[in-house]
Amino acid sequence: MSFKLQQQAVAGESYVRCHQVIVDNTLDAAPRITFAQERIVEAGGQVVHMPVPPAVLDFDPAGVIPLIDPETGAATGQSVTQAEAYALLYSAYAAALTPTPHEEE
Repeated sequence: MSFKLQQQAVAGESYVRCHQVIVDNTLDAAPRITFAQERIVEAGGQVVHMPVPPAVLDFDPAGVIPLIDPETGAATGQSVTQAEAYALLYSAYAAALTPTPHEEE
């Protein structure tokens, strides 16, 4: 079928973003992170969210993650190991369980 009902040209932009991060920390298996992605299409005053296959990162403690500025997309020149990132997530979890001083009052 070649006819496209109500076809119109539109100007806009399209990009992929991560909208959810899932950390699978199974007891007897290596941790893995799944990054749920979506394509955003902004055109004609509308925003459309379309699913994109996820990206998966299997845990390698020595694996290096180059740091990227989320505002600009530019490499910062710094990096962390996956073990350091795991420790950061674990610490965030522990902090979520520990009330801050004003919460205890």
